[in-house]
Amino acid sequence: QRTVDDILTGTSFQDVYSSDYSQKTKYGNVVVFFYDDSMGGDNYSTRLAQIYAKVEPSFKDKITFLKYFNIKNNPFAVGLGVTTIPYTLFYKNGKVIDKFVGGPKPDFHLNVWVDDFRREISKLYK
Repeated sequence: QRTVDDILTGTSFQDVYSSDYSQKTKYGNVVVFFYDDSMGGDNYSTRLAQIYAKVEPSFKDKITFLKYFNIKNNPFAVGLGVTTIPYTLFYKNGKVIDKFVGGPKPDFHLNVWVDDFRREISKLYK
């Protein structure tokens, strides 16, 4: 089974850590995808990563995409309001402008989710 890193290989997604988080989210349009795929296999994080892998090419010129490997109850993530995994924060010039909590269920339709995400991200970052 593929991991989030496997799925996002070849995209512009970069790793972000608590040590460089504020610097990397300070300027411009930034999407931060908090995930945990340590259990392996098909899970909410890997399914959401499939969506981001399809959506990212449309926005990589105007949005910085970051991924944060997050274990449950990580104090840094909890301090940002991350309550579950996966969790996505959308930033504009250092301020959170939106969030997306959770991910798709096993029977999800990839193209429907991709179209919805593309539309919503376009609205956020006009």
